[in-house]
Parts: sequence; structure tokens; C-alpha cells
Amino acid sequence: NVYYVSGYYQDLQQHKYRKIIKLLRVFLRLYDKSVSIIVHFGKYGIYSIRILIMHSSNCYHWEDIKGHNILTFSGEVIHLGGYMTELVRITDRGHVRVVQMNRPDKKNAVSLELAWGVITALREAQADDDVWVIGLTGTADAFCAGLDLTTTENQDHFIPLSDQDRYLDDLGWVSRFFLTLREECDKPIIGGINGVAVGAGLALAMATDIRIMSDSARLLAGYPRIGGSPDGGLSFTLTQAIGYEQAMKFLLENRTVTGPEAQQLGLVSESVPDGEFQDRFDSYLDSLTKISPITARGTKRVIRAATRIDMERQLHYELVNIGKTLGSGDGQEARQAFIEKRDPVFTGKTFTN
Repeated sequence: NVYYVSGYYQDLQQHKYRKIIKLLRVFLRLYDKSVSIIVHFGKYGIYSIRILIMHSSNCYHWEDIKGHNILTFSGEVIHLGGYMTELVRITDRGHVRVVQMNRPDKKNAVSLELAWGVITALREAQADDDVWVIGLTGTADAFCAGLDLTTTENQDHFIPLSDQDRYLDDLGWVSRFFLTLREECDKPIIGGINGVAVGAGLALAMATDIRIMSDSARLLAGYPRIGGSPDGGLSFTLTQAIGYEQAMKFLLENRTVTGPEAQQLGLVSESVPDGEFQDRFDSYLDSLTKISPITARGTKRVIRAATRIDMERQLHYELVNIGKTLGSGDGQEARQAFIEKRDPVFTGKTFTN
């Protein structure tokens, strides 16, 4: 059976979605077990695909016409987002969903594919009533190493916005990290900081509601090193977590802190030995499912309201300032020195000759 869900049925008329539905129907004819496929359509296309397979131990993998992963599944229930990227792993365990950044060769540095994959996965978890608690973590020795400065190919096709929406968009993925985690999602999001979190990766970690960190993991602002000021809501979340003065010191000194110091500062709620991190992260996520999901969502809503400022205005202000700092003569010098692995020479000039 193939079920179509939502008010955007007209998307089925588009050629690329008809191809996907055709693949699903072919699969149903070939597969000899009991299968149901539920396809959710959203404003920007396929929002999610859920595969329900009864008594299956097989594993299948399909590719779409662009070569990006459409479906990979095995076992009884596997859920993958409509964004269909291998850079984000989704795991369901009871009422827990874990979203895992999966770009270990780049220490989960942010590309457009990874950024929008995370955003879409979290939106999808918010929309699923079976998901009560969300975990966000990384792979190997990294949570997220910030913006990938090595990417050269055009990745605009990974932005799930229409041409007009993309043209009018004045926030981008980095500001949506905060908006998605704190504003759009009212379910508890627990950050599992398994390794280094820098720059936009730190902003993403700090946007989670509760953070558990391994002892050897490292937190670093990173912005001064490339001549920038914070973005991604970090100006708010960092100040909220550790206060004005400590936030200023942490950002301006650009110092690296490991788990125990991060806990002492108030950046995270727990720091645990590396060998115990995964078990503790999993057990904490499971423990929160003992609370009614309605209670959990209501709690996040009122805490959010009690601490809310005009975040869209703040996010815009962050983008204005990082644009000015990165675009200054000193900002350009900072990035050049970073590339050349030398100390920068700052002059205070707003432009370069």
C-alpha cells in the first residue's frame, strides 16, 4: 500500500515526484513481505517517507536520478527524512529519535547538504507524534567542526526552498539552526556533544535544550580566528547559559574548554568519561520518555516564553555584524592568516588597499 498524506497532493504532478512514486510501486510488486509506505508531502516537496516492513531482515538501497540516497532501510521500522541525505543518520528507539551528523571525514563540518539535512530531520521529528524526545549528536571524534571552508562545488541545489523563497531569504541555514531547535520545535532536544564543537557547530550545540558532553570533547567559539562575530543565535544562547561577562570572555579569548570546565561554566549540564558517554546519552534520552510528551512540550513552551526576546531581530543583527567583521580589512587578514597558519597582523582598517 502507498498512502499520500497532506494538503499538497498537487506535488505529485511534478515529474520528479512521479518518478519516486513509480519506484515505490515497483518495490511493492517485487517485495514478498507485508509492506506499507507512507509518503508525506509538504510545501517544498516530499516531507518524509516511512517504511513499515513486517518480519524482514533484508536491506535495500535505492538511488534517485541525482545519485542522492532515497531509501535505505532494514528491519521492521526505519524512518528517513524527505531531504534524503546520507550525511544525517536517523535512528528511532521507542519514543526517542536520534539525529546524527555523519560526515566524519570532515569532522561533521557544515556543508549546505548537512545543514539542511539536520534542519529537515528536526522538523520531521517535530511533526511526528510518536517522537517524544530528540537527541542530536555527531560521529567519531566530532560533534560539528563549524563551517566547511574547503567546499568549492556549488551546493545551492541542496537548499529546499523555491527560487523566490531563496531570493527573499535573509536568514539562511545558520540562523535556522536556532529557530528550528528553539522556536519551531517544542519537543526536548538533547545535545550529545561527543567531540569538538566549533563556530556554527557550537551554535548548534548551544541551541539544544540540555547538553551532555564527553570529558575529552572540546568547545571553541572559533569566530575571532577568522575575524568574525558570533552567529547562529550564539550571542543569545551563550549569554543565557553562562551570563554576560563569561560569554564575553569565552568569545573574545577564543579559548578551548573540555567537558569538566564546560560543565563548571554552565555550558553543559553533564560531563562524563568518554567510555561512558554513549550509554549515558542514550539512558538520559530514554529517561525523558517516562514523562508525558504533552507535559514535556508544554514545559518547553513556557520556559521558552519566559526567556524569549525578539530572536528574529537578534539573528538579523548577528548576520549584519558578522558581515561587517568578516568584510573588514582585519577580517580578510584573519582568514588569510588562518589559511597560511600564521599570526594575523591587525591594523583596525575597515578595508584593504
